[in-house]
Amino acid sequence: MSYVSITPLSSSEELWVELHYQRYADLDIDHSLMVDLLRKTPVLQIHGSILVKKSPISRGRKRSDFLWAGGLPIHIVSSGFVDALTEYGATGWETYPIDFVNGRGDEVSGYIGFLEDIGGTGDVKSSYEDMRSGFGMDVTTELFDYLKAKKLRFKKGS
Repeated sequence: MSYVSITPLSSSEELWVELHYQRYADLDIDHSLMVDLLRKTPVLQIHGSILVKKSPISRGRKRSDFLWAGGLPIHIVSSGFVDALTEYGATGWETYPIDFVNGRGDEVSGYIGFLEDIGGTGDVKSSYEDMRSGFGMDVTTELFDYLKAKKLRFKKGS
């Protein structure tokens, strides 16, 4: 099977996300544990939603289908991205709930957390054999073409 790397759109015109560090601190939760879980756990073993917010570095208002998270292994994708994977019958992925807010604390809807298989052989897999990348994931060439035909907003990696 031939794979293509895909990455989020990362220009400053795009919407960027990050973990909501303050909310984790308020809950007395070490956010670095969440990062480790997202990076290395084959099946997400957390309870509740991952807390994310619009990055204050981002000026962007454009909403792509795969959001840039500054290199953290937090993959946030649009519901349209998930719908396209489901329609295609893609294997090698799962989703997790997120609590996503903008800079004012208002909910941002239409996005979900996304995990690709680590060391997998499905249609979607991690770019690394032993952990998830913070910069993208791999999809089969056929799935890449399908997602592009659906006009989803992300870019081809190097």
